[in-house]
Amino acid sequence: MDKRIRESFEIITPTDEQSAVMWRRIEEKSAKKRHKMPKSLRFAAVFAMLAIMIVSVGTITNVATNGKVVEVIKSVFGIEQLSQSVSGQAQQISEKGTEIWAPEIYGMNDEYIIFGTKRGLVIYDRAAQGISATIDTQKIGCIYFDSMEKDSHVVFDGENIAVYNSEKGEPYGEAYIYNVSEAGALEYQVDETAEWHEKWLAHQQNYGDTFDMYHETEWFDEYNQKMGEMYSRRSLMYDGCYNFFMITKGEYLLYTEKDGDFEITPLPMGLLFEAENEQNETLPMFSYSGDNKAIAAICDWYYEDALSHAERGQIWIPGFIIRHEDDKNGEHLVFGNFWSYGYKKNGSMMEQVSGGEEPACFHLKELADGSYQVVSVDSARDGSLYAKDIKKFCKGYFGLASKIMKNDTEERRAAACEYMAMYIADNNIDAEYIKEYGWDPYEIFE
Repeated sequence: MDKRIRESFEIITPTDEQSAVMWRRIEEKSAKKRHKMPKSLRFAAVFAMLAIMIVSVGTITNVATNGKVVEVIKSVFGIEQLSQSVSGQAQQISEKGTEIWAPEIYGMNDEYIIFGTKRGLVIYDRAAQGISATIDTQKIGCIYFDSMEKDSHVVFDGENIAVYNSEKGEPYGEAYIYNVSEAGALEYQVDETAEWHEKWLAHQQNYGDTFDMYHETEWFDEYNQKMGEMYSRRSLMYDGCYNFFMITKGEYLLYTEKDGDFEITPLPMGLLFEAENEQNETLPMFSYSGDNKAIAAICDWYYEDALSHAERGQIWIPGFIIRHEDDKNGEHLVFGNFWSYGYKKNGSMMEQVSGGEEPACFHLKELADGSYQVVSVDSARDGSLYAKDIKKFCKGYFGLASKIMKNDTEERRAAACEYMAMYIADNNIDAEYIKEYGWDPYEIFE
């Protein structure tokens, strides 16, 4: 990486005075950030701060080089994602930072424990102490775990696993049936859903809320004193005992309550079959490739946000809702609500793990080559000043403030899909859905 950064500087020829200003700002920003992080991360932070300053001191670097520096920096920094396999997502669930609960146990007997994530299902062999098989639920369109109106269901009858979907409580489509005695990535047969749905409804009587049952126990007092631990939201009754998962320091523990005491069984998560294609990905940073040069400049203005997301393993991708553009007093004005999101890849889904809005008016100037540079930004503050600030920077544009304050979920999602589609097409990313926490995934390309 350092070689490529040095090469990017070969196209920069700032004066001595400009160089002094740039490096002073780099040192100020990097010093503020370095003292807050472990020593092992500080080297990487220097590069991140360097990139931030190259972008933010545009008049010294990027503007003088017709935008070449930003493009070089974008090509240098990639965002590493966790394993994209079914087993990898289960093994690394505590590292994702996007899940509240440990996986739910969908079914168990003396031989197997069935559980899963939004990526797919894991069949755990209790005697062999490892993962004997996996089911890619995204492959069959059962993607509605932790969703709203739709839901994906899992039923285990001791020999077969059935997976199917429902909407508003009514099953639809086919049930996909897998035999747990097979190993590896399981293949399915199809069946009618009605009978399996009846089994699923009956099975729900075997669950209890883990918090409600155990929040007054000594175990829960100990849990509250620790950080980075996860437990299953629901506990499953099997053989007269309630069972749930606890994940601590990446290790799965099976908690089994017997007469008020917990029996704790470690569950090693090694694979008992030929390793899945892990598909560890390092995704590129977002780069605007549309025709609107003003929007391209605004994306570059947000590039410091992009780099801060990259440090957390998130890909920054905008979802701008542009309401109006105008040329006035020698400036180009862009009005809108400038949504930004942080994503992590989960198989075919891009999960939104952070995001926020910024109603604003960007003031830009056109450069000699036809590109734009951001001069200043009027943005809305929070609370009681929110509407007041929007009305102020929209003064003279009838009805524009109301349009910017309009909160339409479908419109916001359409904008997110537009920029995500650009990112996927430009970088050949294998993704089909955007997933917001607690809501149904929605298709990027409809």
